[in-house]
Amino acid sequence: MTLRVRKRLVVYVLIGIVLLANAALVVQWLQHVGLIDLARWIRREYFTGTALAVIAVLLWLLSERDTRVAEKPCRVCDRVIAISGRYCPHCGSRT
Repeated sequence: MTLRVRKRLVVYVLIGIVLLANAALVVQWLQHVGLIDLARWIRREYFTGTALAVIAVLLWLLSERDTRVAEKPCRVCDRVIAISGRYCPHCGSRT
């Protein structure tokens, strides 16, 4: 972790603490601007249980597919090897 990342992390934590300390004021401001009502409308219209289930399944399928793409079976011994490898670490054959 670089020094820049650490500095940003400290600043974000401090901003979070200040916002939590003034949560009531922030909520009143968001209500006055109309963002809370907008968020309720979006949740009621677009984030139904079915939509959330479909999104969760799609994210799960995408993550599974990414891990399968990074591996392939060896032609000689059928063990799983990385795509970037030129030789099978188990039997030594060229891939």
